Amino acid sequence: GTGGNATVSNLIDAAASPESKTPWYLLDVSRTLKPLIFQERTSPELQAITDGKNDTVFMKDQYLYGVRYRCNVGFGFWQQAVAVRDDLTAANFEKALGLMQSFQADGGRPLGLGTGGKAGTLLVVPPTLYAAARKLLTVQLVNGGGSNPWYDAATIVNVPWLLPAVVAA
Repeated sequence: GTGGNATVSNLIDAAASPESKTPWYLLDVSRTLKPLIFQERTSPELQAITDGKNDTVFMKDQYLYGVRYRCNVGFGFWQQAVAVRDDLTAANFEKALGLMQSFQADGGRPLGLGTGGKAGTLLVVPPTLYAAARKLLTVQLVNGGGSNPWYDAATIVNVPWLLPAVVAA
Protein backbone atom coordinates (compact mmCIF):
# COMPACT_ATOMS: atom_id res chain seq x y z
CA GLY A 1 0.00 0.00 0.00
CA THR A 2 0.87 3.65 -0.08
CA GLY A 3 -0.19 4.70 3.40
CA GLY A 4 1.38 4.35 6.80
CA ASN A 5 0.07 2.27 9.67
CA ALA A 6 -2.71 3.91 11.67
CA THR A 7 -5.00 2.67 14.41
CA VAL A 8 -8.65 3.38 13.62
CA SER A 9 -11.79 2.48 15.57
CA ASN A 10 -15.41 2.23 14.53
CA LEU A 11 -16.65 2.36 18.15
CA ILE A 12 -17.86 5.51 19.89
CA ASP A 13 -18.09 5.22 23.67
CA ALA A 14 -19.78 7.51 26.14
CA ALA A 15 -17.40 9.72 28.07
CA ALA A 16 -18.50 8.23 31.38
CA SER A 17 -19.69 4.67 31.98
CA PRO A 18 -20.06 3.41 28.38
CA GLU A 19 -21.04 -0.01 29.72
CA SER A 20 -24.24 1.48 31.13
CA LYS A 21 -25.37 2.88 27.77
CA THR A 22 -27.55 0.96 25.33
CA PRO A 23 -25.62 0.40 22.07
CA TRP A 24 -26.94 1.34 18.63
CA TYR A 25 -25.41 0.95 15.18
CA LEU A 26 -25.09 2.92 11.99
CA LEU A 27 -24.54 0.84 8.82
CA ASP A 28 -23.78 1.87 5.25
CA VAL A 29 -25.46 -0.70 2.99
CA SER A 30 -25.21 1.27 -0.25
CA ARG A 31 -22.39 -0.84 -1.70
CA THR A 32 -22.29 -4.34 -3.13
CA LEU A 33 -20.15 -5.52 -0.23
CA LYS A 34 -22.03 -5.18 3.06
CA PRO A 35 -20.73 -4.69 6.63
CA LEU A 36 -22.24 -8.05 7.63
CA ILE A 37 -22.47 -11.02 5.29
CA PHE A 38 -24.98 -13.88 5.59
CA GLN A 39 -24.47 -16.98 3.46
CA GLU A 40 -27.15 -19.66 3.34
CA ARG A 41 -25.72 -23.00 2.18
CA THR A 42 -28.90 -25.08 2.46
CA SER A 43 -32.52 -24.26 3.23
CA PRO A 44 -33.79 -25.28 6.68
CA GLU A 45 -35.26 -28.79 6.73
CA LEU A 46 -37.38 -30.08 9.60
CA GLN A 47 -36.44 -33.64 10.42
CA ALA A 48 -38.49 -35.94 12.64
CA ILE A 49 -37.93 -39.44 13.97
CA THR A 50 -41.43 -40.78 14.61
CA ASP A 51 -41.28 -44.26 13.09
CA GLY A 52 -42.22 -46.98 15.60
CA LYS A 53 -39.47 -49.20 14.15
CA ASN A 54 -36.79 -46.79 15.38
CA ASP A 55 -35.07 -47.96 18.61
CA THR A 56 -35.50 -44.64 20.41
CA VAL A 57 -39.20 -44.45 19.60
CA PHE A 58 -39.84 -48.12 20.39
CA MET A 59 -37.74 -48.51 23.56
CA LYS A 60 -38.04 -45.06 25.14
CA ASP A 61 -41.25 -43.75 23.54
CA GLN A 62 -39.36 -40.60 22.50
CA TYR A 63 -40.00 -38.70 19.31
CA LEU A 64 -37.05 -36.64 18.12
CA TYR A 65 -37.28 -33.45 16.09
CA GLY A 66 -34.52 -31.31 14.68
CA VAL A 67 -33.56 -28.91 11.96
CA ARG A 68 -30.85 -29.45 9.41
CA TYR A 69 -29.50 -26.10 8.27
CA ARG A 70 -26.17 -24.85 6.99
CA CYS A 71 -25.36 -21.15 7.01
CA ASN A 72 -22.64 -18.76 8.07
CA VAL A 73 -22.35 -15.11 9.09
CA GLY A 74 -19.25 -12.96 8.99
CA PHE A 75 -17.96 -9.44 8.83
CA GLY A 76 -17.54 -7.67 5.52
CA PHE A 77 -16.08 -4.18 5.20
CA TRP A 78 -15.73 -2.97 8.82
CA GLN A 79 -15.65 0.70 7.82
CA GLN A 80 -19.33 0.42 6.81
CA ALA A 81 -20.40 -0.02 10.45
CA VAL A 82 -20.15 2.27 13.46
CA ALA A 83 -21.16 1.09 16.93
CA VAL A 84 -22.17 3.71 19.48
CA ARG A 85 -22.45 3.14 23.22
CA ASP A 86 -23.96 6.48 24.11
CA ASP A 87 -27.37 8.13 24.05
CA LEU A 88 -29.18 8.27 20.71
CA THR A 89 -29.22 12.03 20.18
CA ALA A 90 -28.83 14.29 17.16
CA ALA A 91 -25.29 15.18 18.29
CA ASN A 92 -24.26 11.53 18.65
CA PHE A 93 -25.88 10.59 15.33
CA GLU A 94 -23.92 13.38 13.67
CA LYS A 95 -20.75 12.14 15.39
CA ALA A 96 -21.29 8.55 14.19
CA LEU A 97 -22.10 9.62 10.63
CA GLY A 98 -19.08 11.94 10.62
CA LEU A 99 -16.82 9.10 11.79
CA MET A 100 -18.09 6.82 9.02
CA GLN A 101 -17.65 9.54 6.42
CA SER A 102 -14.08 10.18 7.60
CA PHE A 103 -12.84 6.62 6.95
CA GLN A 104 -10.15 6.46 4.30
CA ALA A 105 -8.63 3.78 2.11
CA ASP A 106 -4.93 3.10 1.83
CA GLY A 107 -3.08 6.23 0.84
CA GLY A 108 -5.71 8.57 2.29
CA ARG A 109 -8.34 8.16 -0.45
CA PRO A 110 -11.83 8.88 0.99
CA LEU A 111 -14.15 5.86 0.93
CA GLY A 112 -17.29 7.96 0.44
CA LEU A 113 -19.30 6.06 3.05
CA GLY A 114 -22.36 7.32 4.89
CA THR A 115 -23.58 9.48 2.02
CA GLY A 116 -26.33 7.18 0.74
CA GLY A 117 -29.12 8.81 2.74
CA LYS A 118 -32.20 6.86 3.75
CA ALA A 119 -31.79 4.23 1.02
CA GLY A 120 -28.18 3.42 1.85
CA THR A 121 -27.87 4.03 5.59
CA LEU A 122 -29.42 1.95 8.36
CA LEU A 123 -29.86 3.00 11.98
CA VAL A 124 -30.09 -0.29 13.90
CA VAL A 125 -31.63 0.05 17.36
CA PRO A 126 -33.17 -2.15 20.07
CA PRO A 127 -36.83 -1.56 20.98
CA THR A 128 -35.80 0.64 23.93
CA LEU A 129 -34.32 3.21 21.51
CA TYR A 130 -36.97 2.97 18.78
CA ALA A 131 -38.91 6.04 19.97
CA ALA A 132 -35.72 8.12 20.09
CA ALA A 133 -34.80 6.92 16.60
CA ARG A 134 -38.22 7.89 15.21
CA LYS A 135 -37.99 11.29 16.89
CA LEU A 136 -34.55 11.81 15.36
CA LEU A 137 -35.20 10.63 11.79
CA THR A 138 -38.92 10.89 11.01
CA VAL A 139 -39.86 14.32 12.38
CA GLN A 140 -39.46 17.13 9.82
CA LEU A 141 -39.73 20.08 12.20
CA VAL A 142 -38.03 20.44 15.60
CA ASN A 143 -37.60 23.14 18.24
CA GLY A 144 -40.81 25.02 17.50
CA GLY A 145 -40.65 24.85 13.72
CA GLY A 146 -36.96 24.58 12.86
CA SER A 147 -35.92 22.18 10.13
CA ASN A 148 -34.59 18.76 11.27
CA PRO A 149 -31.25 18.18 9.47
CA TRP A 150 -31.48 14.42 10.10
CA TYR A 151 -34.98 13.95 8.66
CA ASP A 152 -34.88 10.83 6.43
CA ALA A 153 -31.08 10.54 6.80
CA ALA A 154 -31.34 6.79 7.49
CA THR A 155 -33.79 3.91 7.62
CA ILE A 156 -34.63 2.70 11.13
CA VAL A 157 -34.27 -1.03 11.77
CA ASN A 158 -35.86 -2.04 15.09
CA VAL A 159 -34.22 -5.31 16.20
CA PRO A 160 -35.81 -7.01 19.23
CA TRP A 161 -32.77 -9.27 19.69
CA LEU A 162 -30.49 -6.35 20.52
CA LEU A 163 -30.29 -6.20 24.28
CA PRO A 164 -30.20 -2.98 26.27
CA ALA A 165 -27.21 -2.34 28.49
CA VAL A 166 -27.17 -4.22 31.77
CA VAL A 167 -25.64 -2.40 34.72
CA ALA A 168 -24.22 -4.60 37.47
CA ALA A 169 -25.57 -3.74 40.89
